[in-house]
Amino acid sequence: MLFSATGYFGSTRRTSSCREEPFTELMGQVMATAEWFGHRQHVHLTWLAVRRYGTAAAVGLIGEGIQRTARYAGAPQKCNP
Repeated sequence: MLFSATGYFGSTRRTSSCREEPFTELMGQVMATAEWFGHRQHVHLTWLAVRRYGTAAAVGLIGEGIQRTARYAGAPQKCNP
């Protein structure tokens, strides 16, 4: 599944003073240097989540975030939970 860097997440270079949701924050980091969300970005996103939150928490965080993103993009069938 591919998502544009300027699609669902808006500008990838945010300057927000409030704390973002963990998935959105991680996705912003990954997409800051990417044009599309492909396999490499998925692995990078997961790696960052595991390092920051641990394996168990990362599974839920990334799984739910990817499902939510697929639904928002109008392609819920692209995510296989």
